[in-house]
Amino acid sequence: MFEKILLGYDGSPYSEKALTYAVDLAKNYKSRLTIVCAIHIPNFSDSRDEINGTLDDAKAYYKDILEEAKRKAMEFGINVDTRIIPGHPAEILMHIAEKESYNLIVVADKGMGGVKRFLMGSISEAVVRYARCPVLIIKASKTE
Repeated sequence: MFEKILLGYDGSPYSEKALTYAVDLAKNYKSRLTIVCAIHIPNFSDSRDEINGTLDDAKAYYKDILEEAKRKAMEFGINVDTRIIPGHPAEILMHIAEKESYNLIVVADKGMGGVKRFLMGSISEAVVRYARCPVLIIKASKTE
């Protein structure tokens, strides 16, 4: 059913919870798991050097986080790969899922309130609205 699972991941406690679900599903369905960190580049960067510096810093930061997530998944015998890709997280996840025929996207919902969600947008909301495959949203608990 879920041969290929795509997980949006940023190392936050919310995405750690989503990782747990994605690993469990991948284990039960013998799925391939791809863990993606999307690096959102601000629109107000002054120069190409600033953008490249931001990308380099983010890649260095996420490299260790992704390696730890990969290690956790591999402990369960899961076939897993990781990617760090510049762009808006929702757009990146939907593009990969469609282009590479993923069967499921797993994302965390940080549980933002109405005004904050309106002003900042929601990655999980965009993915569930526009993705062409099933989406599993892992909700934050009331205590998180």
